[in-house]
Order: sequence, then C-alpha cells, then structure tokens
Amino acid sequence: MADATPAVAAPVEAQTEGAEHTYKFNVSMSCGGCSGAVNRVLGKLD
Repeated sequence: MADATPAVAAPVEAQTEGAEHTYKFNVSMSCGGCSGAVNRVLGKLD
C-alpha cells in the first residue's frame, strides 16, 4: 500500500476585505503544485 503521509503542509489564510474574521486552514498536500492551486484560489478572495 502507498504511503499516505502528505509531503507538503501549506498553512492557508483567507480574509475578506472589511471582514472581522480570519480563517486559517491547515491544508496538507502531496505536492507543491496542489498547495499552490489552493493559495491561488484563496488569494482571489482577498
């Protein structure tokens, strides 16, 4: 069976403009490309 341990852990923060809340997601990905995709999508929320 393949090892299921993620190779890259990317803490991601999302905060909307004028919002009082900050959301922090501890997203674990197996590659840097995947974590980069999450960062790009959440970056569009800023």
